[in-house]
Amino acid sequence: MTIAAVAGGLVLFWALSVFILFKTLYVVPAHNELVVISGKSHNYGDKVRGYRYISNGQKSFRMPFTETVSVMSLKAIPFSTTVKNAYMKGGKPSTMDLSGTFTISKDPQNIHNAIERFLGQSESQIKTVFTETMEGVSRGVLATMTPDELLADNLYFTQSVLNESERNFSKLGLTVENLTVTNIQVTKERNKVNTDEAPF
Repeated sequence: MTIAAVAGGLVLFWALSVFILFKTLYVVPAHNELVVISGKSHNYGDKVRGYRYISNGQKSFRMPFTETVSVMSLKAIPFSTTVKNAYMKGGKPSTMDLSGTFTISKDPQNIHNAIERFLGQSESQIKTVFTETMEGVSRGVLATMTPDELLADNLYFTQSVLNESERNFSKLGLTVENLTVTNIQVTKERNKVNTDEAPF
């Protein structure tokens, strides 16, 4: 083997190594992905975080050995749940189905809450927290309404749940995209009164 061949092989090896290193350290989020690069402190407003994040259309390099990459999906997540025996003003129990979609918040003020609360968790774990929170908010709103108020205007109930849940979900870094309330049943004396679907 000639010296030129050895030199050529070394150059090729070096170029291939640089390319692989570049591909490994160059971070480009896919569509609807939030990439969190942890390991170094970064200033966000008046707070220092132990990570930085990038999303659609952004690119970055991570430092080898000191920074790690995690991915969070920004896709809409569907949910459905049944709220059972939710007591209304006056003590009458009600039951209803809730369904819709939610996402990780894209609001810069709330996205850190999502990162710090859900980084490393599965979609099913995030959905469980969301669903339990939504059920709790719904019960709280129902406790302020009489059966007659709910049956007369269940769109008002839906909007009230959205308004009340916004504060709760902003703390979690989540956003409700849409909410539909169906199969509302209120025990009124011995009869169940059903309402139509109330989408929003």
